[in-house]
Order: sequence, then C-alpha cells, then structure tokens
Amino acid sequence: MTSQQLEALLCAEKKQIITHLTDLKAEFIRYFPDKDKKCETWKFIRSPFQCEVADVSDEVQEEFLELKFNSSAEGDFKELDLETFWVKYLRVYPLISHQAFLIVTMFGSTYLCEAAFSMPVAVKTKYKNRLNVEGDLRCVPSGIQPRIQDLVAKKQCQPQKHHTNAVSHTSTTPRSSATPVPH
Repeated sequence: MTSQQLEALLCAEKKQIITHLTDLKAEFIRYFPDKDKKCETWKFIRSPFQCEVADVSDEVQEEFLELKFNSSAEGDFKELDLETFWVKYLRVYPLISHQAFLIVTMFGSTYLCEAAFSMPVAVKTKYKNRLNVEGDLRCVPSGIQPRIQDLVAKKQCQPQKHHTNAVSHTSTTPRSSATPVPH
C-alpha cells in the first residue's frame, strides 16, 4: 500500500468518525433539547458543595443550604459514588434527593430501554431463525437477580370458582375404550 493510499484511507476514516460524532451530538440534542438550561440547574447533583444557592430551584433551597453546610455529608460525598450518596441522604433531604434521583435515573432507564429494544437482534442471532425471546428479554436487560423463592412465598392462591349447575358424566359401570362417551 502506497503512502497516498494510506493517507486517503486515513482521511476517509477521519471523515467517517467526524460524521458519526456529529450524528451522535444531534441525537443527544434530540433526546435532551433543553440540556443547556438544565445543566446549570443540575449542577448541584454533581457537586452540591461547590454550587451556590442561586443555582438551585426555589423549592429546594432550604434543604440545599442545610446540605451544603453539613460537613458529615461533604465527607460522604467525597468517599461515596454519586448514586450511593443521594440514596444515603434521601431521608434527611427528601426534596433535593428526589430531584437528584429524577436526573440520575433518567440515563440508566434510557440505557435499559435501548438495551431491551436491541436485545431481540442478539437473541435472534443466538437462536438463528427461531425468535422466542420472552425469557431472554425479561432477564437480560436487568442486572437484578430475581428472588424467585420470595415471589413464590408471597404468591396468594386464587380461590377456584365452583359451578353448582355442572352436570356430572360419571358412571358407576366401567366403559370399554371402544365405547363412545356421550356429550
């Protein structure tokens, strides 16, 4: 391969990558159209101890101030991952934690939805032309292991409805297998 061919190949790859990234950016803007306005509002989720009160919505400002000056919470924020931090302080700061959960879970649930919709392709490939995905679709997108024993233990039996007007076709005389049964 000559250097000109190699350069042409690299140029084509570069154009393909630029096109892909541009399309990705367009999709992100389509999914999150008011991203720029929300980024300032959401800043408290990523770094609550470096935000100002003006950056937070009015309904959670009081809780935000309490959180901002809680040195124990600040230490936890440095040690814990983002989700664990907000879970830990859910009961102490319910309003602000709820707002944080709305934002943080948006990305995970979007990912799970996308993964669930792309799963039939992988499953169909796995089973070739037989598309029987119910079991795989139910379990694959979630990392949560079902607790089958707990579900079975909590299952309530549904009472059987008995019909009092049912006609019994039982007989005391044995029938031969060749004799037809009347209906």
